[in-house]
Amino acid sequence: MAALARDLIQKGMTYSKFAVESDENACSTNNPAMYERAEANYQKAIELYREALSLEHDQTFIPLLHARINDYIARCHVMKHWLATYHARQEQERLARKRSLVRRVLPYNPSLASRGSIPSDLLPDNPDDDPDRSLEELDIGGPQPNPAYLSSPEPANNSSTNNSSTYNTAAKNSAATTPSANNSANTSSANVSADPPPALDLPPPADKLAAQVDALLSSGKRAPSASWDDVAGLSIAKDVLREATTLPHHLPTFFTGRRQRWRSVLLYGPPACGKRVLADAAAAAYDAALFMPPMQEVLELMATAGAAGVRMLFDTVKRKPRAVLYISEFEEALGVTLTGANSIKFRQARAQLLDELMALRKAGDDGVLFIAASRVPWQLDDALLSRIDRRVYIGLPDAASRAHILEVGLRTVEHDITLQEIENIANECDGYSPSDLAMLVRDAAMEPVRVVTNATHFKKVTVKEGRKKSTKHTPCPRDATGAVQTAFKKLDENDILPPAVKCLDFDLAMTSTKPSVARDMIERYRTFTENKGQDGS
Repeated sequence: MAALARDLIQKGMTYSKFAVESDENACSTNNPAMYERAEANYQKAIELYREALSLEHDQTFIPLLHARINDYIARCHVMKHWLATYHARQEQERLARKRSLVRRVLPYNPSLASRGSIPSDLLPDNPDDDPDRSLEELDIGGPQPNPAYLSSPEPANNSSTNNSSTYNTAAKNSAATTPSANNSANTSSANVSADPPPALDLPPPADKLAAQVDALLSSGKRAPSASWDDVAGLSIAKDVLREATTLPHHLPTFFTGRRQRWRSVLLYGPPACGKRVLADAAAAAYDAALFMPPMQEVLELMATAGAAGVRMLFDTVKRKPRAVLYISEFEEALGVTLTGANSIKFRQARAQLLDELMALRKAGDDGVLFIAASRVPWQLDDALLSRIDRRVYIGLPDAASRAHILEVGLRTVEHDITLQEIENIANECDGYSPSDLAMLVRDAAMEPVRVVTNATHFKKVTVKEGRKKSTKHTPCPRDATGAVQTAFKKLDENDILPPAVKCLDFDLAMTSTKPSVARDMIERYRTFTENKGQDGS
């Protein structure tokens, strides 16, 4: 990793060298194309240095890289401001020349614009305008002076010998050499009279950041309520989570030396297969605080606070004696396809998360378990996967697990289906997720309701409820003994006895409730598991 980080730093130095050369050329020639080229090279250097930060853990490099990145960001803001001013004033010049031409040819007559003869933006503002106003009077300006850091050395491979104060004060030097609006009138026409560059996108103040993190954790705090029995199958996944939570406390002498509990676990697989329930059960067995912050709020924290937000998030969770931090849709925040205006912030947050995961490994028994869940684990890069202790596949349930899920689902439904029939139904449901099976039970349980609402004949039956007996009406064929033609709307709801759920109801339900997970996705999960994970069943 260190060698790769050094290689990225060398590439970043190359791009920054090109950027400085283009920057100096632009400062001396007022060439906007050179400014655009310099800005592009600065951005590429920033990207490479960010990648190096995600891999570099030498404390002598990290502050230097952070300082240099902040310098380049500040310089890019100056260039964007100058280019925007330059193009705006070029447009002013173009309109001024056209307006001057119109004034020379035609007398002042604003009514011409109302008739469409001349565009209104080409007419002068008033008759006293000077038609020969020169280009210099439009103050199209020039570049900002070179900031001092452009001549400072790049961070080299032996940067531990460099003076870190050069980098810590670089941003201040850049701001100090930028002319303000107050003294811009005394500068020559070759220098731009621009406002100071906009403020850098810095993390919010510590108190506001702490409040944001507290709000995020409060919205995601849950009272653990599940148990291991609520999860069908997945014995290996349960063992991994027990090794991360309860076993080290029941057998503390066993977990010493190289035998340490797992502190970070990735649960991946199709949606609605039990990842969240496993985290809930682990927290309940561990008697730990359970935090499941919404992904949208996690993304907002990363976008606004970057590395500082991730650091404070983990610091806050670590204050709990025991805690489980569960983040779902992990690929949404830390996938390899990060793009957009906030990608630098996300890269900062990802680099800090790598540091936090490594810190969990090196920490003592702090009682924190980090669980990440992902539907597309192949979108997570190798640097992140290597920091996670265990990567466990939570796949579709096998036949025995499907039968258990069906049996649990039918416990609250009146039915006359035997255990053998439940196993037969489970064998026919290959490819169904736990969520699909739950929906299948719901659909089958709706069949008796459909029978009642569509029935045209009912008959009276005697029902024993405890020690009492009562008479109810149940749907029946028209030729059944005691059948009476009527509709359910004419009967009291409490007097209607719906038929029990039968195997035939599941056959009908399976015609409308299909598996939700595509076969090709299952193959991708299997390939990923063979290369980078383990099966949790």
